[in-house]
Parts: sequence; structure tokens; C-alpha cells
Amino acid sequence: MADPAVECTPYYYPPSDQYIHKFPTVWAPAKLLNSDTEGQAMWSRIQGSIPNIPPKGQLDDSTKGVNYDDDADPDCCE
Repeated sequence: MADPAVECTPYYYPPSDQYIHKFPTVWAPAKLLNSDTEGQAMWSRIQGSIPNIPPKGQLDDSTKGVNYDDDADPDCCE
């Protein structure tokens, strides 16, 4: 998908509603649970291939001091 207007269109996936309480709150960092052995194993397999991309803003939803170029990096970070 290369059209940012389509790519960045919000959507809702109804089956996720039953699990929404298990997700971190908005802007809170996600953490693997110690009891999630499947998740821990997956992280071990992929962790070396995760690129180190700095966040666009702060964890408190602040974009103070952030200069974001939509045209150069259209990843829906608005």
C-alpha cells in the first residue's frame, strides 16, 4: 500500500474488542509478561532484527520539539 491517505485511514477490528483491556494504555510502553513464554520465545527470535528507530515524540503524547516531515516519512505519525 503506497497511498498515505489509504494507509493512514483509521479502522476498527471488532474481534480485538474482547482483548482491549489487555493492551497497554495509550502512550504507555508495552512490556512482555514474564508468564508469556510464547511471547518471550518470539522476542528472542526477532530481537536482533528490530531496527533502532527513535520515537517521534515522547511517551506522554507530547510532540514538543518534534519536526515531522509527512512527505519524507509518511508513516501516519500525526
